[in-house]
Amino acid sequence: MTNRWRMTHEDDVARIAPARGPSRMDLAVHAAWDAPGADAAPAAALNRRRYRFALARQIRQDMWRALQSHRGFVPVVEATSDHSGEGGGAPGAARIIIAAGGRIDVPQAPRAEMTAAIRALLDDPANRR
Repeated sequence: MTNRWRMTHEDDVARIAPARGPSRMDLAVHAAWDAPGADAAPAAALNRRRYRFALARQIRQDMWRALQSHRGFVPVVEATSDHSGEGGGAPGAARIIIAAGGRIDVPQAPRAEMTAAIRALLDDPANRR
């Protein structure tokens, strides 16, 4: 079986997109929260990278399950680290910023309904755990 998903990592951004076709975001919802284990050791940086990939993969899977009935939707997820200490979290804590959405290949897609489903997925406390 071939891999249907392309996973890239550039400049603290983990991106999971389809292996074929363009990986544009015609629809996107953004969310942010504190990242666990925000120390600056090199091993921690590797763990943050793994965390971003694991988080992006899980969000993609959950988003696919929630929106699989919508024809022409191809999920794309980006997980970014923000180490600026801004954004309302603990002082100096790293934050994870998520852009979840994807490509829509059909013009009559219910964008408002799809956006609401993605927002509900990202805001659900059980999913964030």
